[in-house]
Amino acid sequence: MKTTKHSLLRAFCIVLFLLFLSYTSVYSNPNGISGRTKKTMSAGCGSCHVFGTGITGIIEGPDSVITGQTVIFTLTMNFPGNANGGVDIAARFGILAPGSSSGILKLLNGELTHKNPIVFTTSISIPFNYTAPAVPGTDTLYANIDRNYTGTWNYVDNKRIRVCSSIGIINNETPVSYYLSQNFPNPFNPVTRINFGVIRHSHVKILVYNMLGEKISVLADSEMDNGNYFVLFDASNFASGVYFYRFEVSNGNGHFYSEVKRMTVLK
Repeated sequence: MKTTKHSLLRAFCIVLFLLFLSYTSVYSNPNGISGRTKKTMSAGCGSCHVFGTGITGIIEGPDSVITGQTVIFTLTMNFPGNANGGVDIAARFGILAPGSSSGILKLLNGELTHKNPIVFTTSISIPFNYTAPAVPGTDTLYANIDRNYTGTWNYVDNKRIRVCSSIGIINNETPVSYYLSQNFPNPFNPVTRINFGVIRHSHVKILVYNMLGEKISVLADSEMDNGNYFVLFDASNFASGVYFYRFEVSNGNGHFYSEVKRMTVLK
């Protein structure tokens, strides 16, 4: 009788073990994992997977982002067939967030990974939020993707990002007069640059309006010394169309100068 009980218990344990193997062979790490991208140069998902190019991916989004701004990037995974995928997305300096993919992604140790195995056929695109650092420079997005728990994994090509100051000085030379340049590029998507000149210490405003005359953005509103400046306008959150930007200058001597130009967002 005792031997029979031990046999039944052994058989039950074997069944549970086989069920566990069946589960883990079908699904990617069900809880997600971080620290597996080229940011840390770890072995990717090598502890559970075999490196292979059967699954591929790409990170897509703007090449330039303004300091402190939050924009949307997309990670696309491709596999010729059904898959239960997993991801690990990291940024060198910026801050990541699941954004509209909060049902798919979660934040773990500052990186984004899947909440549950990501079921897809052929390909899937997953948007996520990136907030640029406060200091201008360059940043990098990294990603690692995998297919099934005991399947293959692969690195995604790094995405380089230029982080630009929203406003800066070109040089300290005093222009002949106040001026406002035509934005470049124009039309643009999503970032354009506007140059302007200040001939003496003044309060400077650069405002953006839509076709209805509604103010939609303040690009500059501060005291500035004489010099040649630039400001960036990011239209990521605005629709295609014609917009106007207004340059206003005033100083303590009662002098006032203003100029308006138009620009076109084309998405």
